[in-house]
Amino acid sequence: MATAVASKNFVKLYNSAVSDEATVVEGDLDLRGLQINELPDNLKVGGDLILAETNITQLPNNLEVGGTLYLYGLQINELPDNLKVGGDLNLEGLPISTLPNTLNVGGDLNLRNTSISSIPANLNVGGNLNLRNTSISSIPANLNVGGGINLLDTFIKSKDDIPSTAKIDGPIIMISP
Repeated sequence: MATAVASKNFVKLYNSAVSDEATVVEGDLDLRGLQINELPDNLKVGGDLILAETNITQLPNNLEVGGTLYLYGLQINELPDNLKVGGDLNLEGLPISTLPNTLNVGGDLNLRNTSISSIPANLNVGGNLNLRNTSISSIPANLNVGGGINLLDTFIKSKDDIPSTAKIDGPIIMISP
């Protein structure tokens, strides 16, 4: 059975040692600026999850976010394998170097200015994919992007470097035509 909780009561609930049951927040959960170090496993947020200016360094197992996941200014090095994000995921400037193999992002995925050097073979992005200023040198054959892709300042310099089987529905931004 899941535990439903309002955003304003989340910290109180968290501090009272929630069991292994799922913790469900039906709307947005804004923890910005709170002195919180971790989140419980099996957290499900129906709306946006805002973790900016917290002490979070690791996301919990089985995290599901229906909206956008805001991680600005955190020191997160990796994402859990089973992360689900229905909206946007902005990882710009985070010290992250790899992505989980099963990552699905319903909106935009921003990896600009990260240490990412490869993209998982099964990456699905519903919106745009921003790879600007990364060490990306190849695109997986089964990449699925519902919007455009930004490849400026990467090692990919020609559209010929993108496999014909990769599905990119929007514009491809790069230096070379």
